[in-house]
Amino acid sequence: MLDRRALFSLVLGCISPAVLAAQELAGTWFTNRGVLEVKADGEGWSATYGNGSTLTAEKKGDDIAFTAKEGRAKVTGSWQFQKGGFRFDGDWQSTSGNGNGKGQWFGWRHDPATEKGKPAKLAGFWRTSWGLLEIEQKGSKLTGGFGAQGWSTFEGAVRGRFAELDYESPFGTGTFRIDFDEDGKLALGGAENARGKYALQLQRLEGHARGVVPEAGKLVRGLGENRMVYYMHAPKTYQPGQELPLLVFLHGSNYVSKPYVESIANTDVGERFLVVGIDGESWEDWSTPDDPRQNYTYVNFMGKSTYGGYPNTHRESPALVAELIEELKKRHHTTRTFVGGHSQGGFLTWFFAMHYPDLVDGVFPMSSGMTMQCEADVFDDEALKNKQREVAIAVVHGRNDRAVPFAQGEGTYLRTREHRFPKLRLFANGAGHGFSSLPWLAAVEWLELITGDNAAELAKEGQKALDEDRFADAMAIANHLRKVAPKHAAIKHIAATVDEYAEGEVEQFAANLKDPGEGEWIDDFLEYRDYYEFADCAKELMKAFAELRAKHELPAKKLIGEARGLFNKGKRDEGWQKYEELVKTCWASSQYPKVKGWLDNRK
Repeated sequence: MLDRRALFSLVLGCISPAVLAAQELAGTWFTNRGVLEVKADGEGWSATYGNGSTLTAEKKGDDIAFTAKEGRAKVTGSWQFQKGGFRFDGDWQSTSGNGNGKGQWFGWRHDPATEKGKPAKLAGFWRTSWGLLEIEQKGSKLTGGFGAQGWSTFEGAVRGRFAELDYESPFGTGTFRIDFDEDGKLALGGAENARGKYALQLQRLEGHARGVVPEAGKLVRGLGENRMVYYMHAPKTYQPGQELPLLVFLHGSNYVSKPYVESIANTDVGERFLVVGIDGESWEDWSTPDDPRQNYTYVNFMGKSTYGGYPNTHRESPALVAELIEELKKRHHTTRTFVGGHSQGGFLTWFFAMHYPDLVDGVFPMSSGMTMQCEADVFDDEALKNKQREVAIAVVHGRNDRAVPFAQGEGTYLRTREHRFPKLRLFANGAGHGFSSLPWLAAVEWLELITGDNAAELAKEGQKALDEDRFADAMAIANHLRKVAPKHAAIKHIAATVDEYAEGEVEQFAANLKDPGEGEWIDDFLEYRDYYEFADCAKELMKAFAELRAKHELPAKKLIGEARGLFNKGKRDEGWQKYEELVKTCWASSQYPKVKGWLDNRK
């Protein structure tokens, strides 16, 4: 694996100790730590960079030593310049009240020598921190676009190995100026617009193409129409044109999907599914060509929730991945579709159950929590809510996860259960955060079963759920059998067995709901509901509870909002009083279980 210093040396060529006169180094430098504006100061230099940071530098032998101020932190280090003075490399170290830090500091500016010679061949795809750059070339003329959002375009020209591209996007216009290296694989440059100047690094994306077809037992590299990068693996027995179920997997933060696809491909699941891993659209420019790192965006995506979104955030990862899933389904004529994701990818996975339920049959978020815009109570479209509840959801988490605590994954399961999701299970074991040690295989097998039509296996799973007192899971099986095999004997057996356990308390809880009083019975009822919510004999009971809950929901949300406002102002005791008021007055609301848990944990 190339480390960052080796990578930068490939671009620089051999780093030379040559140091130019102070005046010759003045000007704008793009660096991996911000844009440096350098001024000559006698035989030394002063500079500004980042968010108000300042720097002074002077010659120290063949190096340039610098001291910088970044807020309260003091940063020191040295640079070595390439002969000609268009690149530098070096190290920095800092001391502050928050501890010490260190790393590499390299920078560049335009080298006029790159403008000489014939126009370089630049057509293709390039990773950049501004999104994937797609260049089309005719002679010296360059056109294309960048980013998966589909709204940014550019045009310009190349002279030698230097490209100047004028771009347009919803955020304004600007110019890219880029020096490409001699082998056409790496490049350094800058972007400039009305808001300022920005460093720009590029890596050529090799081996990926649009419209790739599956190959039996092989990993192929694809590219969506929207420039999303993906990896696809087909079973060893795959035949061209064969229809298969699709399993889409989303990677963790600062990672890529390829290792996940390779791991899944080496299991039985890899022999039953067309497995596709989709990379996040946000490339981390500190990563190397042979070990790229990507991230997704979704924090500001409000989608189909009742929250208002910010301008242009509707084209974050949930929308981009959804587009590619739809493209893959049409192109490869897939049958069922499951989406899973690990860590950051797990958070993203929830969006497909809640915002795009028409695209998926099942999801399995792993080692993650849930963002607020995926909570079940932030949707008001009844058709969408009904579709959400058709999706099978397998929440996967390790009880010893130190990166995303188990309570976070369990919490998403419990909060979702509060809103009557019939095909919902939690798969947990004693593992930590790592993907391979988690019970994802069991989760996928359950998704296959609960969305399939194998009546015999469904009946077996239904009996197993009864034996383990998982009555809600048993009724999920019975209700699915009612759709795929309505005359199967297991339906009556499962339903009757669950009713036998459930019916003994129906009369008492019905009386409670008719005359609810102060809700002294609510905890017993909620425990009963967790087991028997979908029992046939409890249908009218659950309907009556839903009517009572509807009366408590708005006051509860109001109290939650008031409590948060008080906490934000530092008035913690008053905030906790609001929670106590909610538990006393809104005990039938969906907020009650979690708020009561918070209060119990505080004692």
